[in-house]
Amino acid sequence: MNDLLFQVYYIISLNNFQFSNRFFLHNILYAESQNPHRSLFPKSIFSALFLLCEHIFHHFLRGLFLLSRNINSVGFC
Repeated sequence: MNDLLFQVYYIISLNNFQFSNRFFLHNILYAESQNPHRSLFPKSIFSALFLLCEHIFHHFLRGLFLLSRNINSVGFC
């Protein structure tokens, strides 16, 4: 169970990391092409909320993985 949880966490984390990098890179390139002095905040409240939810979900999965690893190491499961 621990190995499966780790694999799921790793795959989702890798996909989120790659998607986030592409998203921020697109924002930075777009902002620089429009105006070099423009701030690099997300373009809308929806994209900001999406990034926040993605970040929370990432840490939730990481917490589940670490909790399961700690429980398995203590010997409860």
